[in-house]
Amino acid sequence: PLQPAPSGIVRTHIEIDGRLHAVGLPAMLLAGFGSGNGSNGATPATAPSETDPAIVAAPISGTLQVWKAADGAEVQEGDLIVVLEAMKMETQVTAHRTGRLRITAEQGTYLNAGTAIGSIN
Repeated sequence: PLQPAPSGIVRTHIEIDGRLHAVGLPAMLLAGFGSGNGSNGATPATAPSETDPAIVAAPISGTLQVWKAADGAEVQEGDLIVVLEAMKMETQVTAHRTGRLRITAEQGTYLNAGTAIGSIN
């Protein structure tokens, strides 16, 4: 069974060539799998703290591949704003609210999960 660890890692076991192996995967990586809800797999951006709801935070650790919205652009909640890449898998990040996007992280930068990459005011 899948078990989330306190660090945001989901620990489980897989069988490879008849041998059982313990693995840990980022919970955010698994969030879109098996939902069965027909969603596009995009991850909404979330605020890293309750104190500033405007902050756009990286939902996973990975490389900021490309901004899909320009700095200063007006975005609507649910609009695709940025694509992150981790382990050859892309994660599409959508706006968590409507407003003007302010970009603070550069394309090609490696980010830890929860790092502020911009804001929407």
